[in-house]
Amino acid sequence: MLYASVGAELTGYFVDTSSGTLTRRGSTTLPAGVQYVWPHPKRPLVYVASSNGGPGRTGDRHHLSAFGVATNSGALTAHGKPQALPSRP
Repeated sequence: MLYASVGAELTGYFVDTSSGTLTRRGSTTLPAGVQYVWPHPKRPLVYVASSNGGPGRTGDRHHLSAFGVATNSGALTAHGKPQALPSRP
């Protein structure tokens, strides 16, 4: 799976390495624009930091979200509610 974001939408794509194609598998909307995504080192989880801040602007909504990753499809399922952060990640 490959995950890409535009704004607050995080989309998963299946990567077919033999044909070089991407197939959209679904998307989820975060509380604000996606800043960072990183996998848990041992569990099928990804963490997503989101914020409405960016270059030159601090923003006022910052969150950390966790998602379970389905091993057969790569689909993301919310693992609890997004947690507010005191500042931009």
